Amino acid sequence: MLQKEQQKAEKTASSPRSRGVMYVQQLDKMKFSSLDALKRRVQSLSKLKRFAMIVHDKDTNGDNELVKPHVHVMLEFESPRMLSAIAKELDDAPEHFESMTKHNKNGINNGFAYLVHRTKNASNKYQYDPDKVIANFNYQGFLDKLKTEVNEGRYEGKMGISNLLGDFINGKLTKIEAKEIAKNSKPGQFAHICKRIDESEVQMEELKADKWIQEMQGKHEAKKVFWIYGPAGVGKTTLAKMITESLDKGYFTSGSSRDYFQNYHGEHCILIDELRPNVIDYSDLLRILDPYNYNCNVPSRYHDHRLTANAIVITSPFSPGDFYIHQRDLNTEVDAFKQLHRRLNYVIQVKPLKIRLMELISDYVPGEMVDGKYRSATPPQYGPRREVMNYVMVAIESGKFQENYDQDSRCILSVLKKLISGNTNPKEKSTISKTTK
Repeated sequence: MLQKEQQKAEKTASSPRSRGVMYVQQLDKMKFSSLDALKRRVQSLSKLKRFAMIVHDKDTNGDNELVKPHVHVMLEFESPRMLSAIAKELDDAPEHFESMTKHNKNGINNGFAYLVHRTKNASNKYQYDPDKVIANFNYQGFLDKLKTEVNEGRYEGKMGISNLLGDFINGKLTKIEAKEIAKNSKPGQFAHICKRIDESEVQMEELKADKWIQEMQGKHEAKKVFWIYGPAGVGKTTLAKMITESLDKGYFTSGSSRDYFQNYHGEHCILIDELRPNVIDYSDLLRILDPYNYNCNVPSRYHDHRLTANAIVITSPFSPGDFYIHQRDLNTEVDAFKQLHRRLNYVIQVKPLKIRLMELISDYVPGEMVDGKYRSATPPQYGPRREVMNYVMVAIESGKFQENYDQDSRCILSVLKKLISGNTNPKEKSTISKTTK
């Protein structure tokens, strides 16, 4: 009797105790008929505080071969419990149970995070969906809180600023997120850190621009430039957005007329909306539209930006010819009109009932004295090169189409793309026109 009690005491002393325990077992060797049965038994464990479980069926071995599906059950108790006692309650051998607090004071949180491989050492493993986890608490909320706590700790101490700037540069933090963390974690250095974030952003844009410019110069591709003009309210901007979205979903739209490029961040397709003669200097406009000048800056209030655009769409109440005449009124020393015209691939006129592709039919004629009388300058004139479609602009209000917007936009883009490639024939054009009447 005494010997049995001594053996029991030795066994108890050799069994570790822990508040955080991970149980792992292959599905085909599990002592329970189903995961629900396992869940019910887990919920009956004494002193249980929290649990979470998930089946791992995408894990691989060192040879990148799938291993057998197995279940992970993370257990947290109100006070330390012997692993042998937990194993007995779950009808399994103690070797399938591991203390998560033996070597790591954060072992319990790490154990719960490991269920979906959201730990540092498991970042290269298959990332399981948190929705697959069965738990008696808000598991997704736990992950979100844990991520916040880890990040906050990462930006403390001597390496805090370096980690913050590194995460911003590597795209792990947005500019707003980086500055918000700086405000909360290092309020005494907030202004200094914000300045470094801004400087890092400028340098990142410079590096990105250099790489892109080098690539484009190697390809020797010309920019595409569209000039869309017409009176207010006929849909110039709507058509311009259709074109820019077909070229690049991540396009840039100009800001206020006081600073068109204030928020430009290297987008490759730009929409300059409502361009007027007194906003951009004529020489600057020629540089921006130069088909092979990829290494130029665009003016902005605080600092100029490197232009990295290979497609530019302009809307204006002025035709290119009228725009030029107004520029000459501001400065008679501007370059010739042909310098602007040769940079425009497509000039499109928008009227209430029609969209037309235009061509230059007469060049600028300067003013001169004829028979003792002064003859005024004649602006360059454009005429219809080819009518895109006899399109009825349906109920445009505030620049937006109403219920048949999607159908109409597809028709416009379809015809416009074919006009650009020169593949439209009158029969096809007529058929498409009928669908919008």
